[in-house]
Amino acid sequence: MSKQLENILGRATRATPAEVSVLPTRPVVVAAVAEPEEFIQAQVPASVAEQLRARIGTKKGRTLRLVLLEVFREAGIVIPDDAMCDRRR
Repeated sequence: MSKQLENILGRATRATPAEVSVLPTRPVVVAAVAEPEEFIQAQVPASVAEQLRARIGTKKGRTLRLVLLEVFREAGIVIPDDAMCDRRR
């Protein structure tokens, strides 16, 4: 390579950093569920939806999924313990 080209390339910024710094990453928490899940959708009366939202608001970190699974459990439907988690995290 010519001295002039080396001089130009020496002043150019690198496309990749000279030293790669390893940043600490947050561990990804994924709950293992033994069986596949299925999406369900249902229309309910507005008063029922309000009551569900009220149940969600009573404790921090609760989701509609958890509230519905708790209600299903109370109704006698068997819900595996490992399914009783927030899937968003």
